[in-house]
Amino acid sequence: MEAKMTECPKCKSTNIFVRSPMGVGWGAFLKVGVGKNSMESTGGWATYLCTDCGYFENYLTQEDWLTKIKTDPQHAGWRKSE
Repeated sequence: MEAKMTECPKCKSTNIFVRSPMGVGWGAFLKVGVGKNSMESTGGWATYLCTDCGYFENYLTQEDWLTKIKTDPQHAGWRKSE
């Protein structure tokens, strides 16, 4: 997987660590909406953490889920940010 965060956007530190493919969170699963009124768990995500200030970001890494959301965002319960 290509690095998503190599410098902290908050403090500019380069002390960035990643946990993948399960990331971190409740039960090690991130819930993502991919259908109307449904939230499904996925194990395909990465967490990037700055060990200087504690800032972290999560990235969904399951390409098929990203495609579902991109091709039919309304059905998946998403809308494009403007």
